[in-house]
Amino acid sequence: MKKIIFTAVAALLMLSFQPGASARYIPQTKWDVRAGYIVSPGPYIGDYSWLAGNRALYQMYDGYLRNVYHSGGLYADIGWSPRYWLTVHVSITDSMYWGAKYDSMTDKPSGNIFVNQLSVMPGVRFQWSVGGIVMLHAGVGFGLGLFSNSKGFSDVVSAGELYSPGDMSLQYQYEVVPIGVRIGKRLYGFADITVGSTGSGSGAGFRAGIGYGF
Repeated sequence: MKKIIFTAVAALLMLSFQPGASARYIPQTKWDVRAGYIVSPGPYIGDYSWLAGNRALYQMYDGYLRNVYHSGGLYADIGWSPRYWLTVHVSITDSMYWGAKYDSMTDKPSGNIFVNQLSVMPGVRFQWSVGGIVMLHAGVGFGLGLFSNSKGFSDVVSAGELYSPGDMSLQYQYEVVPIGVRIGKRLYGFADITVGSTGSGSGAGFRAGIGYGF
C-alpha cells in the first residue's frame, strides 16, 4: 500500500512541472459538490491503540478476534470557494468494519461483529492549476465520527455475548490530503491520497470520484 501511495504522489507532483503549460483553467464557480469512494488498506491487525475510548469499535478486539476488515467508504462533499484557490467544505463519509469472533477454548466461530462509522468533517482545500484542465490540491479537516455496532452470535458461548448490540461512541476524526488531482472543468474527476481516520480506519487511503461546480 505504501509503495502504491508513493507512486501516486510522485505522479501527481510531476504534473506540477509540465513544460509549456500556459493555458491554465481557473474555475469561476463558487459552489462545488463531490461524490466518491474511499479505498481501505485493511485488514486491521496489530496496533489498536487508536481505538482507545471508542467502546463500539474497541469491542471488536475484546476477546479472540482474527482480522478486522473495512468496507471502504462512501464519500459526499459540498464546498464553497471564496477564492479560486480556496474551498471551505463539509464532507460526510459512511463505512463499515466487520470481523469474526472465535471461542478461545474451542477455536470455533462464535459470531460476527459489525461496526458502522458515520463521519462528518468540516475542512479546507487549497488548489492550484498546473496546466490545461488539471489542478492539484491539498487539504485538512477535523470533525466527529459516530460508531455503532451490531452482532450476531452462534450457540457457542463466548464472552462477546455479554455485550449488547447498539453500543455507540463518538470520536474525534481528522483527515489530511497531502496531494490530490482534479481533471475537468465544471464536471470533473478527482483522486486524493488521504491520511487520517475518515472512512479508512487509521492510516493512509485512496479516494476517487466525480464532482460538479456551479
